[in-house]
Amino acid sequence: MKQDNQRQTVLYAYLAGIIDGEGTITIMKNPYRYIPLICCGMTSKKVISLLEKTFGGNVYTERVLENRKQMYRWRVSGRKIILETLEKVIPHLVEKRENADILKEFIENTNFRIGLTLVRKCRECKKVKK
Repeated sequence: MKQDNQRQTVLYAYLAGIIDGEGTITIMKNPYRYIPLICCGMTSKKVISLLEKTFGGNVYTERVLENRKQMYRWRVSGRKIILETLEKVIPHLVEKRENADILKEFIENTNFRIGLTLVRKCRECKKVKK
């Protein structure tokens, strides 16, 4: 059992390195809401498939331009799956650690949309503030 936990930790560390170097951890905004997002793009279908198998999410391909390799993208959106992914990779992130911490806090303390007003929960009393 201990060996399985070590393998899983190594896998999370490896994938965190991929996200650190090739990925994006961000909060996108459209006119109606905020969209938390973790994504990664590269030409290795094996690595992108491993991200999907490990954390869930969606994989899609980009249109191939002349003289270019096929590009694959993995994307995770939605509160629950992002929090689960962050829990596994944050301990291993270096470059994108701050973005991951901000995204985690945003998801835990913010209602993405109530009307068009961004709403946050107070850290101390957990009451909703606008």
